[in-house]
Amino acid sequence: MFYKFSKYIIEYSLSLLLLILLITSFFFYKAFLSDDKLVVDFSLEQLFPSSDPERDIYEDFKEVYGREDNTVFLTLTNNSVFSNNNLSILEMINHSIKNIDSIKVSDGSNKKIKPIEFVFSLGSLWDDGEGQIGEDLNEIERREKIISSSLYSDLLSHDYKSTLIVFSFKLRLIKYWNAFLPNKEKRLFSYNIDAFS
Repeated sequence: MFYKFSKYIIEYSLSLLLLILLITSFFFYKAFLSDDKLVVDFSLEQLFPSSDPERDIYEDFKEVYGREDNTVFLTLTNNSVFSNNNLSILEMINHSIKNIDSIKVSDGSNKKIKPIEFVFSLGSLWDDGEGQIGEDLNEIERREKIISSSLYSDLLSHDYKSTLIVFSFKLRLIKYWNAFLPNKEKRLFSYNIDAFS
């Protein structure tokens, strides 16, 4: 049986090669050149079934923060998030991120844009010790004020030892990440030293 099959392949090898080439060309055209060509969608939305409750949570997230690929969540973990020193550090990080003048877009256009859309953290409330959780409150009063806030309470961990810094790029994060933090290990290390000293 195999002998006949292999003899048939050898005898009609040119015809079979042309048939394979024709079938491959047809599928290449269908996949890449036709009107209903193959489209690959890498978005996270495609991972959820339409009836999944997790999809609703994800849609709510997108309404608040935009797409997930342009929002960054940084954490500051410390035993004393509400201390004057740590709130000053949070405010400094907020200010540093918010005041990034421009970065060069590496999409071939070489244009410079102001990349940050918003920055949000407890540092926004500190305001050099004169804000809503300023120096007139002690650490316990600050914590209670934040916990009672429906907006800011989500920035705290359950044990109150970590807080979030949320910021958003105007466009997709991937384009900016390397330009934004070229020495990210050095910057994060310097903030960690300040946070724990």
